[in-house]
Amino acid sequence: MVRIVRGARVLTPTLESLREASAVLKKDNPMNYLKHLMVVAALVTIALAPVATSFGADKDGHVNAAIEFMKAKQYDQAAAELTKAIAENPKSASLYDNRAAMYFNLQKYPEALADYSKAIELKPTDPRAYCNRGTVYRATQKLPEAIADFTKAIEVGPKDPRGYFERGQTEVMQEHFDAALPDLNKAIELKPEDSNAYRFRGFADIGKSDWKAAIADFDKAIEKNPQDGRAFERRAFAKRSLRQYDAAIDDYNQAIALNPADFEAFDKRGYTYSLMEQWQKAVDDYQTALSLKPNTQDTLARLAFAKRQLAPPAPPATPAPTPAPPLISTAGWIGIGVGAVVVLLIIILFAARAKMRTRED
Repeated sequence: MVRIVRGARVLTPTLESLREASAVLKKDNPMNYLKHLMVVAALVTIALAPVATSFGADKDGHVNAAIEFMKAKQYDQAAAELTKAIAENPKSASLYDNRAAMYFNLQKYPEALADYSKAIELKPTDPRAYCNRGTVYRATQKLPEAIADFTKAIEVGPKDPRGYFERGQTEVMQEHFDAALPDLNKAIELKPEDSNAYRFRGFADIGKSDWKAAIADFDKAIEKNPQDGRAFERRAFAKRSLRQYDAAIDDYNQAIALNPADFEAFDKRGYTYSLMEQWQKAVDDYQTALSLKPNTQDTLARLAFAKRQLAPPAPPATPAPTPAPPLISTAGWIGIGVGAVVVLLIIILFAARAKMRTRED
């Protein structure tokens, strides 16, 4: 009998796609930031189960063939080989578990759920299948079902860190930060070398506006995985929230060095330059960000504002000349008119009297 044992983690962009619409809004506050969580986390993983086969000397090599197809990301072919293996060994929970992982990567969620449920039926004490099925529920936005599976994983495997981590991650997605922290603390206690647990605890810290705790957690995540550009970008956000602008710029620079196509890092570095009133640098970063994601409305608005700050102020309008005052005002003319009338009346009066005297003589 040949025993083949393989373990791996298969990445998928499924949740990233589901969260892509959660844009970071103009105010850039923590709640808006966390709505973009899965875009930057990229932590949708399925753990492949160890595979034990009892083929006669593995006569068809279906498991080995599936492993090679999986490495080449040819998930359809890998699932087909695992289907053949299951036909020969229908009581193997690990074969169902692994075929479910292939279906998950193909976004065939009903098939993945069915296979994980079968794996649980065959081996109900294995926490891995509960965690994996919970991940499928989470990818399809069935969060209560996901929480229930992660809770069951903890029940059957209380020393397995993944159940705590996955449940904590799901609580963060729902903005249940106080509920998430104990689970993430436990995950770190059981697996202190896991940078992802520190990263998600940092997300929970951001959700609680605990900037110093967030920086400490991202410090740990970076210490354990110096290539984690997203941890640099999130730590920059926490530093910026403390108005540590220069330190934030340094972290954004590191994030961009690790991933020169990181829209978030360029966009947020530009916003940080705006806060520092370094408008030309802000304009440059916004333009780079828009080259990566054109027509992002918030970035377009920020770019327009930064450009307005660079524009020279308009010269003041030339005032209209003040007209010279008239030699005689309107009131003066009225006075002259009244005076003339009075003089005329006096002349008429004297003329009348003179005429009357002439008649008397």
